[in-house]
Amino acid sequence: MKSTKIFLALSVVVTGCLLPTGPATEIPKNARRIAVTVIPEAHSTLVSNFTERTRTVVRDSASWELFWGTLHGLIDPNPPLPDVDFTQFMVIGAGMGTQPTTGFEINVRAAYILDDKVFLEIVETSPAPSCLTGQAVTAPFTAVIVPVARTVRFVERTETTDCG
Repeated sequence: MKSTKIFLALSVVVTGCLLPTGPATEIPKNARRIAVTVIPEAHSTLVSNFTERTRTVVRDSASWELFWGTLHGLIDPNPPLPDVDFTQFMVIGAGMGTQPTTGFEINVRAAYILDDKVFLEIVETSPAPSCLTGQAVTAPFTAVIVPVARTVRFVERTETTDCG
């Protein structure tokens, strides 16, 4: 419970009213695709400390330390904090929240930039009813590094794994 409160405070500080973030329905046709670096230690289909659906933008080192500690609150010791040059880059975190079984996954499929706006295509994948899944509660999460932009927009997609 304590980590959830810390995360909520972090969300307000990092994404609050300081810089615009939010949903978008589509990626503009004239947006240019940009590189996305997945942070391996922050990508998991099983466990994170974010039990609620989450979209977070981290723009400075202090917030990055707090975010990293919250993400890995269930792991002791925490993996080493990756270096990020926040003068050129920002970290985007996305989580599905608590899920009832294995088989759920979240990814940043692509990122695009137009003017000073970054658009991230977030894909949440769920298992079809025909899939055999492990009976364990999960909290899938991913985090990526992208170039700094004033505004971040999330373009949400959902997919279902067909297990035939």
